[in-house]
Amino acid sequence: MSTKLHIVSAVQLREGCWHRDGRAVTEWRQNESLAAWLSDQYRQLNMAYPKFFKMDSLCKLATLAVEVLVGDETPVNPQQTGILVFNRTSSIVSDCAHQELISDSVNPLPSPAVFVYTLPNIMLGEIAIRYRLSGENLCVISDVARPEEIFMHAELMAASGMTELILGWVDVIDQQARAWMLRVKKHDGETNNSQLSTQLIKDIDNIPTWTHSLKS
Repeated sequence: MSTKLHIVSAVQLREGCWHRDGRAVTEWRQNESLAAWLSDQYRQLNMAYPKFFKMDSLCKLATLAVEVLVGDETPVNPQQTGILVFNRTSSIVSDCAHQELISDSVNPLPSPAVFVYTLPNIMLGEIAIRYRLSGENLCVISDVARPEEIFMHAELMAASGMTELILGWVDVIDQQARAWMLRVKKHDGETNNSQLSTQLIKDIDNIPTWTHSLKS
């Protein structure tokens, strides 16, 4: 029998602002760059986390998504809270920045501050640090969000002892960002309408690609 995973809350980045359970929690504002938009969203959420400004854009996006998802309701059992994030373009933004630095014909020196973000699973570490989570974590690179694959990994993590999961899709390339997150818990009761399913994943993943300069 498959593990029942109950949806506690759902977050989407849609039309340039964050929505939690279908309700907008931030405003869309015109910004000159993705970096400026990320900083603006940080301020709108009243986050007091200076480390945010040291992160690359992928980690910033992931941190914002979880901030909207969790807010003040931190997981009760951090050792049994897993993180499962899917992504298409890996850490391409930081990879390109690193490549540009080491290809400099005059001064080809890498930057530790850039190099540290040249792995996509670093965003899982940033989430874990921010919310003091020490459960299992997994970052999966996939060209598209495959509901069956996402559901399979979620069930495996739940079966391994995770009582709560933060799972979703976080992706950044050039000036484009795309993200959705779900907070799910094991549900021992009867099947209900908010049970995690492949259809629910299809529905929440059905969002347009967003760019910082366009609202639609």
